[in-house]
Amino acid sequence: MIQEVSTGETKLTTLSKIHHPESSFVHWQRNLNIPEAEYTTLSESNLSLKTEGTTKEIRAFIESELISSSFEPYYLIEDITFLLQTFSDLAESEKIKFFLSTINNNMCRRFHTDCNELRLLCTYLGPGTLVLPEDAIDRNALHTGKDNEEIIINEDKVIYAEPEDVLILKGSLYPGKAVRAAVHRSPTIEESGAKRLLLRLDTESFGNYGL
Repeated sequence: MIQEVSTGETKLTTLSKIHHPESSFVHWQRNLNIPEAEYTTLSESNLSLKTEGTTKEIRAFIESELISSSFEPYYLIEDITFLLQTFSDLAESEKIKFFLSTINNNMCRRFHTDCNELRLLCTYLGPGTLVLPEDAIDRNALHTGKDNEEIIINEDKVIYAEPEDVLILKGSLYPGKAVRAAVHRSPTIEESGAKRLLLRLDTESFGNYGL
């Protein structure tokens, strides 16, 4: 399994590596110029948006839910639209499942894999998702219900996604033989009182990659 980290490559070159048979995830490091006020205003609300559809349909939904007479998170909406279209192209899936929420709990404390095909995660504000490259995982410990301390065999190799970074994760239903799904977990935030503004995109259908 290959852990791919962007170090100046183009977006498509980086993200398309998820379709390599040995890749379980890709990590696209970004540094956006979205005004902080857009993030903080949304993080102070109990935001929880969920829908599915095409990029155009989801953008219309986002605009109807987020834009008011006093607030228009223009740059955030533009980036989400960009990620929707990018993910749709990458997965060859016209319809996407969309989730945008403020998070104030630990969600998934234990390292795990997802029973899905392909997922995009972007934490716009707050701590990002943690991911393990293959040479840091004891998969036997993972599959037998052991604690994180036994699943991780090299703590120095744990990937901590930064705010605005993009992760594409393979799930166990990704088509192909001997697929190893990405091993990841949510950051611990309850104890500190931190909040996250999290975007999650999932596929509904999958294209033919010849795998």
